[in-house]
Amino acid sequence: MDSGEKITLLGGGSPFVPSLIYVMLENREVLEGSEVCLMDIDPTRLPLLTKLGEEFSRRANVKMKFTWTTNPKEALE
Repeated sequence: MDSGEKITLLGGGSPFVPSLIYVMLENREVLEGSEVCLMDIDPTRLPLLTKLGEEFSRRANVKMKFTWTTNPKEALE
């Protein structure tokens, strides 16, 4: 089932994000096909956490798209 929903994690550079991604991947039947947008005002960790999400998703064989931004309006579109 492809939900096609966009899930935005405000504070997406947080050390808690990998755990949140893991939980989302465990709920594949509901969230597969979703976009996960990591948003934080500090972009330092966002590219790394985005790549981590992509790798977790690949290993779990769950189709999810990971993006990042520092723009709150873009994150919530």
